[in-house]
Order: sequence, then structure tokens, then C-alpha cells
Amino acid sequence: MKKIIKIMLFLSLSFIILCVAFTCFLLAVNDWDYNKAFFDRIESVTYDFDEDFDSISINSASEDIKFLESESDRCKVICDETEKEKFTVTVTDGCLSIQKYNGGKWYDNISLFSFGNRSLKVYLPENDYNSLKINEDTGNVTVPSDFVFGEIDITSSTGNVDCGTSSSGRIGIKTSTGDICLKKLSAKEIDLSVSTGCVALTSVSCSSFNSTGDTGSISFSDSVVKEKITVERSTGDISFKHSDASEIEITTDTGDVTGTLLTDKVFIVRSDTGEIDVPETVTGGKCKVTTNTGDIVIKVEDNRVPSTDLPDESETAIEENLFTSTKPEL
Repeated sequence: MKKIIKIMLFLSLSFIILCVAFTCFLLAVNDWDYNKAFFDRIESVTYDFDEDFDSISINSASEDIKFLESESDRCKVICDETEKEKFTVTVTDGCLSIQKYNGGKWYDNISLFSFGNRSLKVYLPENDYNSLKINEDTGNVTVPSDFVFGEIDITSSTGNVDCGTSSSGRIGIKTSTGDICLKKLSAKEIDLSVSTGCVALTSVSCSSFNSTGDTGSISFSDSVVKEKITVERSTGDISFKHSDASEIEITTDTGDVTGTLLTDKVFIVRSDTGEIDVPETVTGGKCKVTTNTGDIVIKVEDNRVPSTDLPDESETAIEENLFTSTKPEL
């Protein structure tokens, strides 16, 4: 017992000495200026542009990224910067490039205190652009419904992604521990990947949908996929509410698969240790659900298509493709 206490005291003392040494180091490299060493003072810097561009590329870190409509015909970017962390904002070859630059030594980017939430706001003069590419670490990304992009590619580590803008092509979003929310949008292809985050789709229309993930739930609400929904999860519930696709394939280790679909399906389901309750229909597209530990409870509610008020893919076209499915070859 005494030996354990001695070890704990030794570790505690070592930790205190290490903290004191590191504090002295930070003060020394910052000319013994306490404010400079431990405080990040944030300043909003505005960049204005007259150049035309049709693509956007952003590489950020801890800033919350937001897109807003410009009140003029010029683009404006407002970045929260510090003395140690700044941005370079340029327009080159038709691409608006916003890149975070971390100057100095590695210890220049260490601070114990920071005032306010950092943000990166992009005011866009147009509504239609070819592509949007974002690499983010810990900040949230918000893309509202005011814009349309030909292609969207967003990567985030621990930040959430809230997307309400449509795409005439592909929407690809990848997060590690952040959540993904898609609402009132349409796209040709949607590909979502998470490690330990939740995914929610509300009033979404697309041709094909694919999602992979380790831990996290995924929910479909008033959403229609023209062709196929493919979902893979290790741990997490999967739910449908007034949603559907011509074909559905779901694989999960631990998690329930529940909800209501809009049209009849040929159900191919298996659960090792869970309840199974699905309609005994013999027509419609294939719905294959496989889970090791979890319930599979699915109902077919009616044959109506939810109102999504979306551009591009019309609801009529989706209806014609979705509801003329016949019994698949198993």
C-alpha cells in the first residue's frame, strides 16, 4: 500500500515539474511576455474580391465555416485570425482559395486561452458554382440552401457538417467524430462516411445513396432515393420515416433497423439475436437487411411520395422509377 502511495506521489510530482518546465519554456520563447505566451487575441480580417470564380477550395482548422449571400456583386471573406495563425485568400484560375497558414515554430501555435469562437464567413455573390471542396479539423461547416454546387466534397475531423445546398452531381462528406445533417436538398449521388458520428437526412432526393461508418445512427425522414440505398455500420441504429428507394441494402453488427417505407419490397432479412417483423410482400424492389444483434421492424405505410420542394430531380421522375419495380432476382 505504501509502495503504491509513493508511486502516485512520484508521478504527481513529475507531472507538476513537467508543467512548470513547459510553462517556463513558453514564456522564454515569447520573450517572457505572459499575454503573448498564453493568450490568443482574435481579430476579424476582411478580404474583398472583384475577380470571377466558379470553384471554392478551403483548408481550415478550428474555425466554424459559414456561407452567406453577398449583399453586393463582390465576394467577401471574413477570417478570424491571430498573430500566429493567419489565412491566405486568393482567386487563381477561377478558384477562390482560402488556406490557413500557421507561421513560426510548432510552439507558436500553443495557447492556453482564446477569446471567442473563431469563424470563417464566405459571402458569395452568385448562387451557382461548379465545385466546393473543404478540409476542416475541429470546426463546424454550414452550407445553406441559398446555393447550388456541381460537386461538393467536405472532410472534417471532429466538426459537424450541416448541408442544405443541392448539387447537380455528387455530394461527398467524411467526418471522424462529427455529425452530418442533410436537409431539403437534391443530388445525383450522395456518399457519407463517419467514424463515430450520427447522420440525419430530411427531405432529401437523390439517385443513389451510400454510407459507411463505425459507430453512429443514421435516419431517413421524408427522403426518396431513385435507385439504391446502401448502408454499412458496426454499431448504430438505422431508421426510416416515410422514406424509400428502389432497392435497399443494410448491413450492421449491433443496431436496430426500423421504420416505415413507402412501397412494397421483397424483404430478405436476418438477425442473429433480435426481433424480426417485416411485411410478407412478394413484389417490389429488394430490401436486404443483415444484423448480428438488433431488431428489424419495418412497415410499408402507403404509396405516397413525400413533398420535398427540391430542384433538379423532379418528384414525378422519381415516382416513375421507384414505383414500377418488379420482383428482383434473388
